Amino acid sequence: MEKLLNLSFKSSQSLKKVIFQEDLLFDPFDKAVSRLNYKPDLFNYDLQSETVISIQKLHKAKTWEECCAERALSLLKLEYENYWFAYSGGIDSTAMLTSILKFWPVKDLARVSVVLTHHSVEENPFFFDKYIVKFNLINTLRPLSKMLLKERTLLVTGELGDQLFGSDILGAGSRHYGDEVLFKNYKDVAPKIIEAYLGTKGPGKSIFEHFYPIVEEAPFPIKTAYDFFWWLNFSQKWQHVKFRFTESKSWHLAAKYGSHIQHFYDSPDFQSWSLQNHDLKVRSTWQSYKFTAKDYIADFTKDPGQLDLMKIQSLEKTYVLDEKRIGVDSNYKPIRAFEELRHYAR
Repeated sequence: MEKLLNLSFKSSQSLKKVIFQEDLLFDPFDKAVSRLNYKPDLFNYDLQSETVISIQKLHKAKTWEECCAERALSLLKLEYENYWFAYSGGIDSTAMLTSILKFWPVKDLARVSVVLTHHSVEENPFFFDKYIVKFNLINTLRPLSKMLLKERTLLVTGELGDQLFGSDILGAGSRHYGDEVLFKNYKDVAPKIIEAYLGTKGPGKSIFEHFYPIVEEAPFPIKTAYDFFWWLNFSQKWQHVKFRFTESKSWHLAAKYGSHIQHFYDSPDFQSWSLQNHDLKVRSTWQSYKFTAKDYIADFTKDPGQLDLMKIQSLEKTYVLDEKRIGVDSNYKPIRAFEELRHYAR
C-alpha cells in the first residue's frame, strides 16, 4: 500500500474529489497523522515519528534545562563541519539558540551560522543585538537545501516547540473569547474555538467529534480546552510539522530529515517532558504561554523583557512567498496532482 509522508497545501477544499467528508477538510485538521491507536487520519501515512506509547515508556522526565543541554550536546556530537540554526526571533528558536550559547564550547560556536529574515530581528531586537549579530548570518531567501547538499552542514530549526507546549488554535480562542475560555470544559467550548481559529462557522462540531476519541489515550484526564488542544497538537500534528520543510517547491527533496535538517525539539526527552509537566506550559493567561521557555531565556540573558515575549506565527512570515507542494510520499517523491492522492486515501 502506498503511503504519504506529509501533506502541505493550504487549500483543503481541493480534496473534495478525493475525500468526501467535506466538513473535515480544513487546515490543519485534514493533515492529522495520529501517533495513537485511534487513527482519525484521512490518508495512509508512513509514521516516521515516535508513537506516544513509546514516549510514555521512558523513565521520569528530565527538567527543561536538562533536555536543552542534552539536545544541544547531542547535536554537537554529530560533528558536522558547519551548523546552521534557523532563527525566527520567536520563543522556540530563541530558546534553541540560548541552549547552543549556554552549552557549546566557545571554539565550537565558530561553526555556527544563523539563518534568518528581517522579521527575525524585529521580533526580538534585544536578543539579536546582543547575541545573533556575532554569528555569520544567512538569509532564508538563499537556496538553502541545495547548499546543504554541497557541504557537510546540518540545518537545525526550532520546529515542534508548539507541539510540546500547546497550540496556535488556543491563541485564536483567547483573542476571540478571552483567556477564561482556555480553562473551560473542553466539551463545551472546543467547537467554537475551532471556528474562531478557522474564521468560519459550521465545521467546529464535526471536527471536534472526529477527534474526540483521542482523549481516551491521554496521559491524564482531559478537562479544559487547553488540555484538549495541546493533546490534539502533540498526538496528531507532530509528523506534519516534522516534515513541513518539504512543503516548499524550492526545497530540494534530496535534502532529507536526519542527514541535512533536524528540529531541536525533536527528541524523546522533550516529548517526555511535555507529557509529564503539563503544569509548566501556561499559567492563567495566553500571555504566559511557554513561560518555562521564556524563564529559561530570561535567566540566561538577564533581560526581564524576554518574559514578555508573545507567541507569534513566525513561520508564515518566513514561507509566505513560497509556492507549496501538494505533498510528498514516504520516498520523498512529490505529489504533483490532487488525483494522485486517491492512491493514499484511507
